[in-house]
Amino acid sequence: MPKTAIKPFVLPFVLVLAAWLGACSSEPMIDWRIASTSPAKGWEPMKLAAADTTYYVSDSSILSDADITDVQSKIIDKGLLLDIHLTPEGKSRFEKGTSSHIDDRVAIIMNSRFINAPIIKTPMTTDKITMLVPLSEADSKEMAAALTARWPKS
Repeated sequence: MPKTAIKPFVLPFVLVLAAWLGACSSEPMIDWRIASTSPAKGWEPMKLAAADTTYYVSDSSILSDADITDVQSKIIDKGLLLDIHLTPEGKSRFEKGTSSHIDDRVAIIMNSRFINAPIIKTPMTTDKITMLVPLSEADSKEMAAALTARWPKS
């Protein structure tokens, strides 16, 4: 095949690859970060979706998509029940992050929505997290679909 025949495919391929890489580097689906009710330098103010409370959220994650191997979701009457399975590195990172922040809050951000900010009472030392995300039925369906798209069932 002559070299000139390949050139028309190069630009579209580069554009598709750039779009795909951009999509891959977008906001994480699941992002847990240390949070406080007091301002801290470099911490972003975020309003909790279910309350009229502003928290200041760290710019670094203690748990994010790269730390997760699988997420299973089940819609129940109180919201969305999640089983989050961690990689060995994710388990270690999460344990370290929670161990050094006992009695601090952790901002749970899912699909760019600030869902909750519970207080860390003990280090998290497991490779599976089970949690209830209080959402409406419509929001639960939307979140479950987004989680399934990110972590398809095998």
